[in-house]
This record gives sequence, C-alpha cells and structure tokens, in this order.
Amino acid sequence: MTGKTHSNFILMLELMMKLLAVDSSKQPSKALKDHNKYVTKVRALLEKQNGTDDLLAGDDDDINPASLVCESLLSLTSQRTGEWFKEEIRILRGLDHIMNIGTQTIEQLLTEHSASKLQEVSVAKLRKMTRCMRLLENVTIQNSTNQEYMVYYEKGSFVAALVRLMQWCLDALSNGILQKKTYSKPDIAFEDCFFSILKVFLNLTHNFEAGSSYIGQQDGFLSSLLSTVLQLPQFVTENKKFDLHVLTLELLINLVEYSKQNIATLVQLQASPCLDSENTDSRGGHCSSIEALVKLFLIREEAARNTDEMTSGLSTEEESSQESLRQTKDGGWICGEDIDISVDEDHKKCSEIEEEDVPLEIQIGKALQKAGKHMEDSVVAAYLSLLLGCILRENMANQNFVHSLLPGGDFSLLVNVLRKFLHFIKLTSGTSGHAIEKIVKVLEGCQQN
Repeated sequence: MTGKTHSNFILMLELMMKLLAVDSSKQPSKALKDHNKYVTKVRALLEKQNGTDDLLAGDDDDINPASLVCESLLSLTSQRTGEWFKEEIRILRGLDHIMNIGTQTIEQLLTEHSASKLQEVSVAKLRKMTRCMRLLENVTIQNSTNQEYMVYYEKGSFVAALVRLMQWCLDALSNGILQKKTYSKPDIAFEDCFFSILKVFLNLTHNFEAGSSYIGQQDGFLSSLLSTVLQLPQFVTENKKFDLHVLTLELLINLVEYSKQNIATLVQLQASPCLDSENTDSRGGHCSSIEALVKLFLIREEAARNTDEMTSGLSTEEESSQESLRQTKDGGWICGEDIDISVDEDHKKCSEIEEEDVPLEIQIGKALQKAGKHMEDSVVAAYLSLLLGCILRENMANQNFVHSLLPGGDFSLLVNVLRKFLHFIKLTSGTSGHAIEKIVKVLEGCQQN
C-alpha cells in the first residue's frame, strides 16, 4: 500500500468511526418523512445488489448511518490486515464499536430468540456475528496489544458475552439444530459462528499467560471445550470434523500451557467418552476428563497405526501429509481441500492390471483417501499428546493417573506420535518445533519414572 493510499484509508477509517458514534435513533420529527424515504431507497439498493442478510432481515429502524458504516467497515477489513491497521482501529476506537455491536447482538440473540425456535432475523444476526469475529480474528493475529485490549475490555464483558454465545451455539448444534432446517441453512450459520469464535479465542490466548488464565476461568468454558472435542464432531458437517478437533485442541493447549489454575479446573471435570461406536464401548456414563482424552488418543493413535501399511506404498508420510494439510496464519494446522482422487492419463493408460482386478485409478483413489484419513488421525493424536503433556508437566499425580490408563503404562505411545508430528512440522514449515520438543522431554521423563 502506497503512502497516499495509506493516508486516505486512515482518513476514511476516522470518518467511519465518527459516523459510528452517531445516534441515528433520535430523528427530528420534521425529518422523519425524509428519513423513511432514505431507508426505503437503501433497502431497495441492498436488495438489488444482494446486500447483507442481517440488514435486509431487520426492521427499518436497523437501517441507519451507524449500521451502514459498520457494514462498510466489516467489508473493507474482511481480509488479513497489516500491522498499521491493527493499531489504527484500536486507537480510533473501532475495536470498541465492533465489540459493543457484538455484545448487543449477543444479548439480543440470547434473550429474544430461542435456538430451538429459529427466526430468520436470528440467523441473520448469527451471520453478522461471524463477520465481526472474522474482523477481530484478523486484528488479533500476533498482536499482543490488541489481545490484551480485547480480553480486558469493559472489565471482560465482551469475553464473557462471547463465551455465552459459544455455549449457545454448542447447545444448538448438540441438540439437533442440523435436522430442523426451519430457515435457510441455520446449521451452517451456527457452525460458521461457532468456528469463528474458536478462532478468535485461539488468537486471544496465544502466548498470553494472564489472558489464557482469565478466559479459561470463565463459567463453563473449559467444560464446553471438552464437550466440543468429545461430543460435537458427530453433529457438524463431515468435512469440518477434523478442523473442529484441531482448533479446539489447540485452544485447550493454549489455555493449559502456562496456567496451573486451568489445568486444575480441567482435570476435575467429568465428561462422556467420545462417541465412536466402532471403537468404544457403549456402557455410557461419565468419566474423568483425562480418562476421556486418553481414550480419544488411543482411538486416534490406533487408527493411524492401522493404516500405515496401506499408505506407505504410495508415498512417504511427509508427501501425503503436505497434500492433506495446510498451515494456518496463526501457526496451527487445518485440513485443506478434499484430496483429489482423480488420476492422470498415464495412470489410466497403465496396462499391467488385469481386467478382473480393481482398476488402478480406484485403488489409488481409495489409498489416497485412506492416507488423508491417516494423517487426520495422526495429527489429532499428536495434538492430544501435546495437551496431555501440558497437563502432566510437573504434576506427579496426573502422571500416575495417565500411567494407569495407558496400555501397560507405556508413555512411548504418546512420545512416538509426537516425535512423528515434530518431524512433519520441521519438514513442512522449517521451524525448530522447540515448544513440541519440550513436551516430548516431559513425556520421556514420565516414561523413565
């Protein structure tokens, strides 16, 4: 961005902030007729240009200078922003306005709309919250000043409201909102909002010890994240299950990495084991959070191990993993696009396969699909190993308990999964993986005890 463009953008941002402060609800009576005429014109323009759903679904009172400027701000800043913008939007109190709008919208959703009785306007408000979250995600990436500012804004009121919205979405998704379909894809609106909240919390807790402790101690937050890891995947869209596991586990790691208080809270929680009918028993009931996490680890570790032989003939583990995963801007790992199971013409022309055998392209397609699934299992197992390592660090009681849960008390299962993940990280990102090395040493120490 050139210096002139930069200056113009700042001037435009300053103007937006001034307009956002306008209380347009207090219209002079003599201007009421003109105001209504302008609202009608704006609504017609929005409909003609496929305007934002939350404005179109709202009442005429929702269309005012402040709401229109807010929409412009969200649209202009929907992409990743530079450091200068992250500073300017805080200094000019743009973050204040976005957080205030977010808090007000959350209150409206939680008090006026039941998740079991969706209205079109509530779905529109969810989409608006998702857009707000994307802006907040962008301005908190590796920006400790904005992290701290947002966590403690208005004595933590925004964080508390965001936790409540996350729990509301979790409850809606867990109780079958996917099957209701009362309005235009409400499940997608809930999913998108839920994922966007996780990403904001992931940024807010990144390398921020005090903020991690504060957020982790919000009422029911850790319990909600535990339910997200163990129960929610069965209710979300199939291609989002892996992303959900990785985001939530990485957030849990952030929360317990430096906070003994959060660790103490987490280990005291009770949870239902993960719902995997093919790999777990159906006795039901609850168990400790650590036991539930260890069970999930064992399931994923075994699944990854069982597919090793089926994938090794096609490519190395590192090559297949690079195709099935991509690194996010916050340093985590998210599942990429579905693996292309098509083959090139050279494969199609292969004549070594007899007619009665399965076609080569189908064999390769199935193997690639299994390779992708294998990497998902490996990565989830590695994140669980990291999380357990953080919980076990300098805590003999937790170490003894996990020892009793592992087959033969063998910590090498955790160590081996994490070492493979560390090797993968070094190959694909070129980083040293120093933080992971620390947890490997913790787990190796547990093995020696």
